[in-house]
Formats: sequence, C-alpha cells, structure tokens
Amino acid sequence: MSFKVCIESLNCPTFGPNRLVLFSKFIISKPEAISGIAALHINLFKKTLVSRTFYRKVQLSDKWTNQTYLKPIKEQGGLSMFQKLSVQPAYNQVIEAIEIKILSGELSLGDQIGTEAELEEQFGLSRNSIREGVRVLEHMGLLTREKGRRLSVGQPKSSFINEHISRSLIMQRVTYRELVEHLCYVEMASIDSALQRGSEKLLEKLHQNLAETEANLDAPEILARLDMEFHTMLAHATNNNVMIMSYEPVGQLIYASTQQIFENTEIGAKRLLEAHSILVSALENKDRDKAFHWMKKHILDFEKGLEGAGVNFDAPVNPKYWMEK
Repeated sequence: MSFKVCIESLNCPTFGPNRLVLFSKFIISKPEAISGIAALHINLFKKTLVSRTFYRKVQLSDKWTNQTYLKPIKEQGGLSMFQKLSVQPAYNQVIEAIEIKILSGELSLGDQIGTEAELEEQFGLSRNSIREGVRVLEHMGLLTREKGRRLSVGQPKSSFINEHISRSLIMQRVTYRELVEHLCYVEMASIDSALQRGSEKLLEKLHQNLAETEANLDAPEILARLDMEFHTMLAHATNNNVMIMSYEPVGQLIYASTQQIFENTEIGAKRLLEAHSILVSALENKDRDKAFHWMKKHILDFEKGLEGAGVNFDAPVNPKYWMEK
C-alpha cells in the first residue's frame, strides 16, 4: 500500500476500527514512516473529538410528513460544525405538518381531517399537543370546526395575515420615502383597474366613505382610518388577489403617515376630501385622464403633507401612530 493511498483511505468520515487497522498495516509495511503516521494519527483523533456529533431522530406519522428531523448535539469539550437547534414543541410540529399538506395542495378548502381524537392517534401525540396546534390553526383560519367537532380546511383570515405583515414592515423600519415610492406604483394601478372593473357597489361604498370623511374632518384618527379604507377599496377593485394582499398590510403605514399630516397641517383634511371627491366623480364618468391626473396630484399632496408635518423621509414610519384594532 502506498503512502498516498493510505492517506486517502484514512480520510473516511468516521474515526473507528477500520482507520486503526489501516494505520497498523501501514506502520508494519513502512516502519521508517512511524513518526509521521503517529503525528497524523494524533491529529485525526483530535479532529474527530472536535467534530463528533450525535443525532436524535424525531419523526411524525407518515400520513403527515415523510421527513425525519436530525438534531445535532454538541459533545462536551468540543465544537460543533452546526449551530444549536432548539427542540421544537410537539404542537408546532402538528401546525407545520398540517400547513405543509394544505400548501402542497394535498388538502383543499373544505376537506375534512377528522377530530382531535383521530389526529391524536395519527400523530401519536398527547391530546394537549393536538389541541394547542389545532387552536393556533383555527386562529389563523386554516382550520374550521364543524358540527360533531370534526375539523376541516378553512380560508386563511386576511386580517390575521395582514396584521403580521404590517408588524413586520414596522420592524423592518420601512421609511417614509419607501412608502411614497410604493404608492406611486400601486395607486396608479389601482385607479386604472377601478376605471376598467369598477361596479355600482364600489361607487356606493366610496360615496359612503366620502360622507363619513366630510363628517370627521376634525378627527385625525378617524380621518386617517377612512383614508386607508378608501384606498383599500380601490385596491379591491382590481380583483387581483396579489394586489389586494400586497396593499392591505401597507394600510397601517398609510394610516400612521396620514394621521401625522392631519395632526400637523391645517389644510390636509380638506385637500384629502377634495381629491377623493374628484376621484370618485372621475370613476363614475369613466374619465381616465382626470382620474390619473388627480391620483398623481393626491400622491404629491401626501408627500407635501409629510414635509409639512416635519418628517424625515429617510426615517422609519413612526410606530406611535399604529392603529389599535
């Protein structure tokens, strides 16, 4: 056996009897290399102690997942090549397994998945773990409970999703400048779709919003909420789920920004009412040029209003004005 072949053979993944045998055979055949082999042997032994990692398996029922989770456990006195993993609570595994089935399309809206007792048997977990997992999924709207306590796949609640995305945007420290840039794209697309697909029902809701706006010009918090609702209704007019779901969470940032404008500028509320009134009129008359012109003007007024309120455009939107639900 050559020295090169021996070294390649010794680079096997685990340090064990096979490696010791190879060392012994090579030392017998090449006694003059004993000092080098001894040094290599000690070095590899040290590396093995440092990198040795044991694994614990956690597996759910095959009905829910085919994955086996391996968790590395760092040996005392050594360093692991993996980061520490926390042990996932059993109810979180229930949530994840059911979510995977829904997102993959294996479970569709309205499909029944059984009772808590049946899930307990399938997962092999305690009733408390099943109950907690189901409770979270019901809160999210992914599961609904029918008569007889049977569970079925539900429609996720947009309010739950939007609230979490809104909070994420706040935590990501979205700036006023980023918000204005976003509105330049989204609002123009919304008014264009509303012109093409607007209905009498939409116009009725917009008129109702205008009446409430006019009655609350001196109430900044209510006015900010009505402004958010007005633009959310325009987003819904697109009938595009991607547009709607991307716009609604941003509503919290719009609310926070417009409230600052209404509290710090005298003409902000009146300019808002004027712009909204003309936009509704343009929608009724299918006047595209007028609708586009006033939407651009409305966005520019929003930007000027923020300047008048003294905000720093490169600063994050102030969470102080977060709307209480």
